[in-house]
Amino acid sequence: MIRNLVLPALLALALASCQVNPPERYAMVIGLKPSKVEEYKKLHANPWQGVLEQIDRSNIRNFSIWHIEESRNRHLLFAYFEYHGTDLEADFEAMGESSITREWWKLTDPSQTPIPAAKPGEQWVMMEEVFYRDEARPGAPLMPTPGTVDIGKAE
Repeated sequence: MIRNLVLPALLALALASCQVNPPERYAMVIGLKPSKVEEYKKLHANPWQGVLEQIDRSNIRNFSIWHIEESRNRHLLFAYFEYHGTDLEADFEAMGESSITREWWKLTDPSQTPIPAAKPGEQWVMMEEVFYRDEARPGAPLMPTPGTVDIGKAE
């Protein structure tokens, strides 16, 4: 009888100690030189394994970079990632100290150009999250399926 009570209690304690905090989400933006768009895309079509491994070691998951041609001479890159660590600054520093990452940046940095919102010496500009929907959060509104709502049209 006691064994039947102790085992579930121990299991509950073990599970409680294994709970993981949800990741922190980050987004950032930078300009992309029009003359470097294709080169930048080619580099990212085949990223170096060592760079990918450093991203993993820096506790970054679900990392993606998006491109938009905002106008004929203005291209932007938008990046999103989830951080699963406990010290983002230290993990970013470790990434910057990685020799393979520094070699990769020597190829990618010349393609990038700061946006007007960048502070002196800043490349990628961190963005502010203004909305987030997670189906695991009860009560939060669901976003409509794209194409099912005519936004901006009066009824």
